[in-house]
Amino acid sequence: MITFTDKERQLAQYLIDVTDGSNSVIFENPKKLGWDVETAKGVFASLVKKDIIFPDHDNGINTHVVH
Repeated sequence: MITFTDKERQLAQYLIDVTDGSNSVIFENPKKLGWDVETAKGVFASLVKKDIIFPDHDNGINTHVVH
């Protein structure tokens, strides 16, 4: 079983809510959650570490890592 922190749960829900239907997201600072960039980066990285979101390096976008 995977245990989520409140912030991980908030970010996961935020990403689900703003996805364009492609199941892909690009990291952004979710100001709507009231977080600074460092907090958002940490929570995003935590979701990657828990294998909830995965980097996709074969997406043809060179400026952002799509997850």
